[in-house]
Amino acid sequence: APMNVATTASVQRSVGSTGSTGSMATPPEGVRCSGPGTRKSQFALLHHDAPEEECPQAPKLRVCWQIIERTSVFMITANIAKMWLQLQYEGHAVGIGFDLAQKGTWPPLDSTFYVLEHVFNAFFLLELIVRFVMSGRDFFVKDGVLDRFQMFDTVLVLSTSMDLYLIQPALSSTGMNLTIFRPLRFIRLIRTLRVLDTLKFFMTLRVMFNAIAASFTALFWSMVLLVVVMVLITLFLCQSVQAAMIDGDIAEATRKEIFSSYGTPVKALWTVFKLTFSGGWPTYVGELVEVNNWYALFFFLYIVLVVFALFRIIT
Repeated sequence: APMNVATTASVQRSVGSTGSTGSMATPPEGVRCSGPGTRKSQFALLHHDAPEEECPQAPKLRVCWQIIERTSVFMITANIAKMWLQLQYEGHAVGIGFDLAQKGTWPPLDSTFYVLEHVFNAFFLLELIVRFVMSGRDFFVKDGVLDRFQMFDTVLVLSTSMDLYLIQPALSSTGMNLTIFRPLRFIRLIRTLRVLDTLKFFMTLRVMFNAIAASFTALFWSMVLLVVVMVLITLFLCQSVQAAMIDGDIAEATRKEIFSSYGTPVKALWTVFKLTFSGGWPTYVGELVEVNNWYALFFFLYIVLVVFALFRIIT
């Protein structure tokens, strides 16, 4: 009887950890928790409700993780404010160089921004290392799904670190022509997108972003349809306008205005794009209506069927 009771308790523990009486899958490697000898992954300890009796250190790990996330939110917000002020400062300096701004408006802040850049980058690099140590093998794969955000963030931090600690010192000290690496500097701006994933009070914005991402396929094909329609309209307008400019009796000033808007397919497509999306279509069709009144009927149908009806159907 005691053997049966022990066996029953063992089976119950197995069922409780797996959710079924079938074969229990081996959980991923992670930290070993004190208790009945169970293993749980770091991700489970940090993000799921691991019972305290199975892993007493799980609550402490979750508290540490929350502290890291809140500190990261603060540093990301501060980094955004720093980048805003730095761009304002650098833009004012460019304006002074071309006599477009007055001197003395800003104090010299180059050294301040340089130090802050190193402080923020060092924090983000340290944060990445801490997250990797705490998450372990679950850093890139969570619940069996590849975490693209972590991969993107890792590449982003390493790229900005390489730019700050390798490329910029090489450019300033040796005078080497490393312009091929300059686009890496713009990667630092993309890091601000992390605010959408970390700031908890952006929940509504995150819901909207997820909804847009989920409907991206429909949005993409809707844009393809609009592009096809605009290309067709462009080809028609370009051919008819060229024929009218050659054969018709048009004033020289009107001919120049029409050519600047519809003379080539590129110019005509740009004009059709503006009259489709800007809402100021009367500005772009007046010259053609003066050349031929039938253009008024053509643009009437285009505005009603495309700008009004097709847009309402898509949106």
